[in-house]
Amino acid sequence: MNKSRIAVAVAALLVMLVPSWGFAQETSGSPTAPARVAFVQMHIDSTGVSIVKVKMVEGTTKAPTKDANNPGLFCEMRLADSSVLAVGHVPDPLRFRMEYEDPVEPGKLRAKMVEKHSADFLIRVPYREDMVRLDFYRISPPPDGMAKATKQLLGSFTKVDLQESK
Repeated sequence: MNKSRIAVAVAALLVMLVPSWGFAQETSGSPTAPARVAFVQMHIDSTGVSIVKVKMVEGTTKAPTKDANNPGLFCEMRLADSSVLAVGHVPDPLRFRMEYEDPVEPGKLRAKMVEKHSADFLIRVPYREDMVRLDFYRISPPPDGMAKATKQLLGSFTKVDLQESK
């Protein structure tokens, strides 16, 4: 097995092990303060990701779900010293698997990956008072002959960006 296939296998294993938006839910700073979640409506296109609208609610994030066919986008919640507080994942809204009946062989199911140019999507992020930045990345498998996957920054948002929209 060559190095690039090993690197792709390792990257795929990491994708399966990293929980989808598996942030540990904590309170917003005070032991008596209720936990808060930011529902963030986002837009993605060829230029990156942007925030459309934010709504804050009391509560906790749901248990993560996975889509092994769509490794998607990764997010890092960072502290003031740039250390990573938590990591999350969401399937790439620009790629989805479509299943359909084979027109030539009725009764046989076919599938293909479909790509879009832009999309809106919703994420749930636990709100933390000590969080200062949320970074979004797309991880791409390494090109042939390369040992490392590439990490493309799609957008970076501060705590101010995550304030509730009116």
